[in-house]
Amino acid sequence: MEYGHHDALYLAAALDPNFRDKHNTLTTDQLRATEDLAARLASADGRGNDSAADQARYEFHTWCGGDYMTRMKLTPRFFSPLLLRDVVRWWGWYGKQTPVLMEVAQRVFRTPATSAGVERLFSVFKMLWSDKRNRLLMGRMWAMAYVFFNTRALKRDEQPFAPTAAREEQREEWMASQPVGAA
Repeated sequence: MEYGHHDALYLAAALDPNFRDKHNTLTTDQLRATEDLAARLASADGRGNDSAADQARYEFHTWCGGDYMTRMKLTPRFFSPLLLRDVVRWWGWYGKQTPVLMEVAQRVFRTPATSAGVERLFSVFKMLWSDKRNRLLMGRMWAMAYVFFNTRALKRDEQPFAPTAAREEQREEWMASQPVGAA
């Protein structure tokens, strides 16, 4: 199963204490994918098949269960708006009953909302959809961005590979370590 951005959003919504009791609006498939994503994030190898993943699944059910406040030893005062401003800190303070899920939640909420890829995309769109070209249709803008990025990728592939001295030395060492007759 591939994970898209929707599964990450569902996981963030399910783990955000601001939206507690709202995870029941997720469908069964969405909840299952969210649980599986939490297990994969908790596992050491990223596959979700080890004991940490099993513990994350159990703790996820604890958090998503109707009696999570009793199980996690929480009271309504732990959900005051002042405490919920910093979700990472909230999980650090009150997530001790579910330590694996606490780590997953902190990883999810520490992830920056922007990344270099998105910033690159916005800068290209700014170049394509400037003040002079403000009547450009959305579909045409996406097509132009597609052509722009693929043209750059093709140009990069056409450039000859220039091995560095370090790479050449590593290749020579590797060749010397190979048995005779293997090449």
